[in-house]
Order: sequence, then C-alpha cells, then structure tokens
Amino acid sequence: FLYAYKNHLYKINVTNDKDKLLLNIQIHSFVLKDLILYLDTNPTDQSMIVEFNKVNNKLEELKTNYEN
Repeated sequence: FLYAYKNHLYKINVTNDKDKLLLNIQIHSFVLKDLILYLDTNPTDQSMIVEFNKVNNKLEELKTNYEN
C-alpha cells in the first residue's frame, strides 16, 4: 500500500488479510471523521451526506469482516 503526504511517498507493508482489513478500517474511519467535520459546517450539502452514508456503510462492513 502506498501513501503520499506532502510530496513524500510511504510504503506500508501489509502482510495478511487481517492487517489489510485493519488498515482499511483506519482509512475509512479517518475519512468519516473528516466528513463529519465538513458536515458540521455544511449540514445541507446533499452530495456529502450521500458520501458520508457510503463511507459509513463501508466502514461497518469492514468492521464486521474484521471481527469474523
């Protein structure tokens, strides 16, 4: 998995499926928190509400898969 931040490229080594799920949970959690902050100041933005619901549903799916 490659991650870019401020013109730097980082490689995150994920060795198994459980670690991949955990990394995806962390990524989706971060995105969800960012969307929450955005929606706090723009509560009527329907496109972001739809995106929030998509990310939230995907996060719940990932958590369920991780727990099983």
